[in-house]
Amino acid sequence: MTTPMLTTLLPFAKTLVEFATKLAGIRASRRKRLAKYCEAIATAITSAHTALQAGTAPYEACARMQGYSEELPHVAAGMIPQAKISVLVELLENRLSPEDFLEVYKKPKFRRNLDAELYSAVGMLRAAADTLIASE
Repeated sequence: MTTPMLTTLLPFAKTLVEFATKLAGIRASRRKRLAKYCEAIATAITSAHTALQAGTAPYEACARMQGYSEELPHVAAGMIPQAKISVLVELLENRLSPEDFLEVYKKPKFRRNLDAELYSAVGMLRAAADTLIASE
């Protein structure tokens, strides 16, 4: 079983970090909105990871991630090119059910890599948020 959503979180986060450094000229209120969005996604990933570690399917976190993927075009409009927004939405969309997410996590051969990927994605999303807020 492949893990499409899981293996796309890190590229998603890396892309947002790249754009965060390029948005210094955007109005502070818009950057702050995107920063809050990045932080909310990081929190949802952390919530999913906590549920997985407890042996529970991350229903709530997966639903939030799906909602974030649907809202991303509105949040990022005018800051990130539309073609890149479409790629980001594709990377963020849930492709596994919460139950499948848990089944993948239960497999030792996936767990260590998944733990590292989730921690890295959260760190990068928080770095993007910090960069967006600090940009002048």
